[in-house]
Amino acid sequence: MVSGLIALFFLVTIILVPASCKKSSDNSGTPSAQTPVVTTSAISNITERIATCGGTVVSAGGSAVTARGVCYSTQKNPSIADLYITDEETGIGSFVSLILGLTPNTSYHIRSYATNSAGTAYGADSSFTTAPGVLLDGYYIKGAGTAYTDLNETAIMKVTKNEVTGTNRSHLLELYIPVKAGVSGFNIVKVAGSVQTVYGPGTGFGTVTNPKTDEPRVPFQRGPVIATSAVFTVSADGLYHVVFDVALNIGVVAPVHWGMIGAAVPSGWPISTDMPESAFNLTNMSWTISNLAMTIGEWRFRYCNGWKIILDTVYDNGGGQLGVKVNTNLGGALSTLEPGGYNILNSIPGVYTCLLNYNMISGYTVTLTKTGNIPPIDYSTYQMGIIGNCYLKADGVTQANWDENFGSSLPVVTGGTTYFWTYNININEAGDFKFRQGNDWSGKSIGYNNVTMAGPAANNFIDDGGNFQVIVTGNYTLVLQIDALTENYTVTATKN
Repeated sequence: MVSGLIALFFLVTIILVPASCKKSSDNSGTPSAQTPVVTTSAISNITERIATCGGTVVSAGGSAVTARGVCYSTQKNPSIADLYITDEETGIGSFVSLILGLTPNTSYHIRSYATNSAGTAYGADSSFTTAPGVLLDGYYIKGAGTAYTDLNETAIMKVTKNEVTGTNRSHLLELYIPVKAGVSGFNIVKVAGSVQTVYGPGTGFGTVTNPKTDEPRVPFQRGPVIATSAVFTVSADGLYHVVFDVALNIGVVAPVHWGMIGAAVPSGWPISTDMPESAFNLTNMSWTISNLAMTIGEWRFRYCNGWKIILDTVYDNGGGQLGVKVNTNLGGALSTLEPGGYNILNSIPGVYTCLLNYNMISGYTVTLTKTGNIPPIDYSTYQMGIIGNCYLKADGVTQANWDENFGSSLPVVTGGTTYFWTYNININEAGDFKFRQGNDWSGKSIGYNNVTMAGPAANNFIDDGGNFQVIVTGNYTLVLQIDALTENYTVTATKN
């Protein structure tokens, strides 16, 4: 009886294997590999944040299976190109995957995969929903215009920096979230234990068509937020920056189109280099720019050519700094971007592809890939000076305050590709400075993090957020050197 069952099993297995998995031959008579055959197992042990799945590699397809596992996403038919996959050894046979880090009360799609030299094959798509879990206190975005028609901790708003102070303001909340255009929109819902309060636009909440200095140069919405069932709506599908100051009862809904800005990118500091946007998606969006020539220098991400959005100009934090403003730019380390973070330093010149991805679960991630080299820059026409607050203006009386260059000049060129600018400067106050091309920020600027310090007085200068900070005053000779072949920058400091 047992042998009969074994025979029946093999009969069924042979019937289920598709004809596409049979080996074929090329003109030489040598069998060519096909992609593997893999099935998706039933999903089990589903909790708030964990589930178990797996699969079976039924056939290797004539070539060794080098990777197998499951891929999962909130979208149907996930693939290995998605952010979330597991890797479960190699070869044929069954495997089990433990899926961790899931979001409570969220629907996921999952399917198995197997890869050989011919490519990657997938099992059938299955779906499941995690358990609801305990809802945290906080402010959530919820609505038919988003991916979240129920309260979900993925859509909880987070405390962010007040741009005025550079520190977190506990009342200032934000969330980047894709929103569909139309009347369905969304609300902000406050959860406090068993009590839920729904917020929406109040009288006066509307479109800003004349933004103030440094605000995004596109129409955005701003105004009072009150307890109401009225919904926030948008006029175009896209990613939006939703902001709510719960003490001021002021909110913002701003469209987000990312760009790159800074000395390292061709457009410099005055205007962003736009990044083309991917197709609209309710949980995952990306922006990619290719063939971008980047020099050594600082840069950051900024949306819609704005640095901040003003929520209030009167609030006083007690330290003499007025106002509440939210950042519309990202800086810091590429692995941990943060609103209003420090400038990102590009230390290797070249042609790059930059991918900025936003996922509702994992947030922002960046991939910066060098794809080629750029020819040496001709710096012979660059008028470079010193800009800062540690020296006197040309009148010899008034202290400079980042408003007037010192000693702007053309370089001395040696060997055709090495450029020198020399400055004899009386640094009369401990302060900061940079090197700057021209009399505004539209050209090249060079900070402490861009250079190698040299000379007997090198230790008299330290980093202050990318600026040169002078810790010993006096008369100095500073020599800025640029090697255009390597894009290496050196500052030689001598105290006279």
